[in-house]
Amino acid sequence: MNQLAVVTAIGLMFGALSPVAAQSGADVVIDDFENYTSAEYVQNQDGASWRRFGVATVDGLYSVANPSGGRAVSYAVNWASGNAGYIRYTFPSAGHYAAGTTFSVDLAVTKPLSGTNVFLLLADGETSVATTTAYRTRVGRELPDTGFQTYEFIVNERSVRRISGGASLQAVLDKLASVTLIFSNADGTGSQSILLDNFKVIAPRLP
Repeated sequence: MNQLAVVTAIGLMFGALSPVAAQSGADVVIDDFENYTSAEYVQNQDGASWRRFGVATVDGLYSVANPSGGRAVSYAVNWASGNAGYIRYTFPSAGHYAAGTTFSVDLAVTKPLSGTNVFLLLADGETSVATTTAYRTRVGRELPDTGFQTYEFIVNERSVRRISGGASLQAVLDKLASVTLIFSNADGTGSQSILLDNFKVIAPRLP
């Protein structure tokens, strides 16, 4: 857990841990990574929720010490292998959200590289299935050079675009199944580890 000075407000992210929390307008901590041990991959400790994949992926998701206290997760990438790395969280049950819901995550890198960006994607099912609808942020955001930064993503029609399926944004938010962080670096050189902490959702009150 960490003290963060910079908040970046941008367009989309993550989903619900429970419909009750979404309707109450309460902040819901989806994962603060405090309950994982460093001796084993996070996806092996919670295989139903966390996945990592993509051509740039070097290794699994490791539990590591957060320099500001507590624990975080480390995800290693090698951009020479390709321009895409993914971290996906699949929710244990579908969430129900309104447009304007804000999702929040803390991100840092162990080795700054210019051009490393993050996009966010949300889907109402498995993205490999043709009937699934997915929305992605319109603009990538560059990762920080030093220390953790909090990225807040407000979900609305201006901040995301549909990349598959035919459902409306609200229909996807009504049965949100998963959220994916998409990392890319068009320069195609260098390796780095991306750190993730304090994944949560700040939901508006639904009528």
